[in-house]
Amino acid sequence: MDLWLLSGASLADAFRHFFDLVAGRHLTSDEARRIPFQNVVIESDANFSIRADGDPILGGHKAEIKVLHRALKVLMPENALYLLKDPVK
Repeated sequence: MDLWLLSGASLADAFRHFFDLVAGRHLTSDEARRIPFQNVVIESDANFSIRADGDPILGGHKAEIKVLHRALKVLMPENALYLLKDPVK
């Protein structure tokens, strides 16, 4: 998994980064840093919120994220297995 750190401190910076992410420009931006990881702990003096699987996890000063090997079970039709090797673009 990758952790992306984006520079900036304003709402305008956040909007700019959003549009860069959508357009794929974050991949080559000097204001974005990619850090691959298996385990990460994020701590802050201030309360912060994160999202997990699209659901908000509110409040807290610490978040621990782990990538577990083969932890996700996926159900899909047998005849769609080729999509894992050659995804639709």
